[in-house]
Amino acid sequence: MRTIHHRFCAFAVAAHLVPTACTPIAAGSLPSRCEAIEVDPMRELVVTDTGVVSDARGDFRRIAGAILGAQSKLTHGPFELVAVANRVDLTTLGPGHEAELRFVYGLVTSGARQPLTVAVELQLPPTHTTQEWAAAWHALGSLTGDANREALFAIVDQVLAEPLHGQVRTQDAREPVPILLEFDLADGSLTVPSALVNQPATDVPPPDLAAFVSTHEDEILADEEIVPRAMLATFATATPPAFALPGVPADLVAAFTKTTCSGCHTSEPTLDGTFHVSPMRRGQAALSPFLIGSSTQPSELSRRAEVLRGLLCNN
Repeated sequence: MRTIHHRFCAFAVAAHLVPTACTPIAAGSLPSRCEAIEVDPMRELVVTDTGVVSDARGDFRRIAGAILGAQSKLTHGPFELVAVANRVDLTTLGPGHEAELRFVYGLVTSGARQPLTVAVELQLPPTHTTQEWAAAWHALGSLTGDANREALFAIVDQVLAEPLHGQVRTQDAREPVPILLEFDLADGSLTVPSALVNQPATDVPPPDLAAFVSTHEDEILADEEIVPRAMLATFATATPPAFALPGVPADLVAAFTKTTCSGCHTSEPTLDGTFHVSPMRRGQAALSPFLIGSSTQPSELSRRAEVLRGLLCNN
């Protein structure tokens, strides 16, 4: 059995999209030779194209079967692929963060889409450098139709051919209070939730959590903190968290809140309740307002595109 190791909880798959084929970047943030690299976000960063998500090679049974074994009953769930994401940008979050290939599936029962997602998140194996994986994703931007689809699934096949590491996360909004769970598949099980990285348990004494936040201010502001495992919850709700952190400045409390699972799903505009990738929709329409951006919304995909440009420039 291939093993899956727990990583971290950041449920957003993508962010701001612009009408043009290439995302903008801040002037002067990269050398001019890097700024000249064009990145197509819907081919290189988040893929929701019908031809891709309907391809049998991205079927839940195949991807989950690669992890759990094809005979596992859990691989027969009625899930449809909604999006495939390139997360090479995760390597910029500090030590311990690896580039990932992500699949987001939506539950479909009796022909109707249900408000539940399963995200399978697999680390890109060390058979290639991060720069080489970035180049493979970037090549998708110049391809269309069958050529684009074949190149994408060539990446998928390379990942599945190696020992797998990553995590599976679920968001279930079928009840009034959506539940967020993450599963450590090192034991080949989907029955016991694992600790959610950076999601404090409700029974952590406020002074203890406040002391951690105050001590790790720089890491929190850089989105690089790691909350001790003893403080972590095994589930989260997609409701606005209210952390009592005595003596901690409000801006630091807000920054810490955004790094938690519950904060991620309530601090930014979502779609169909609390989703950043909605199981109720398909195509680019499945991406939340936080993901597609607005005239005032910061461009997260542009940031990720800039990371991709930087990796390509250093390749």
